[in-house]
Amino acid sequence: MYLALRHQITRNYNSENFIDRLQKEVNGVITDLNQTTEMNVQIISHESEKLKKLEKKVEERIAEMQQIYTLLDSRDSRYQEILDNARRIQKTPGHPADPSKAYRKASAPRQHGDPGATSIQSRLTSPGIHETDIHETQVNMTEPSPETQADAPVQIPEHTEGDSDNDNLTPREKVMGYYHQGRELDDIAARTGLPLGEVELIIELHK
Repeated sequence: MYLALRHQITRNYNSENFIDRLQKEVNGVITDLNQTTEMNVQIISHESEKLKKLEKKVEERIAEMQQIYTLLDSRDSRYQEILDNARRIQKTPGHPADPSKAYRKASAPRQHGDPGATSIQSRLTSPGIHETDIHETQVNMTEPSPETQADAPVQIPEHTEGDSDNDNLTPREKVMGYYHQGRELDDIAARTGLPLGEVELIIELHK
């Protein structure tokens, strides 16, 4: 009995058999590790591709935001320049508070006894000029030229209840009419219903 057990133990735990079994187990562990490593590499590669695509989208979004910021900054600079010009013009010495009065004074017809009118009348009544020529000349002098009519400011009467005359004017004509009346830009924007920046732009372009 003892000899049989000893033979069985010796056969099972022989050095060669033990090494073979150990090598098989090690090879199996290495194979499992290789498979696990390969799976991890594939997962990491997939996640890396996703991160690259996300990074590209972020860069494109940043570029779009920079373009929008540049556009807004240029518009703000333009509006600020227009506002500064308007304020500088208002502070300029000699700038009429009511430009329409200066226009009406300049365009008023000469009265009898005015040196300028007397000089013109003396030239018109000189020998060789007929009364018909004088009449035609006076008519031509009193009728404004097309250039003068184009440059004349639009006069907007004070708004009264039920008055619809201003409704026939374009927004630009309303803005310039109120501006030539000497009104402030905020008041013009409130009366016309236009944004303050658009009112400033219309006035600046008219200049």
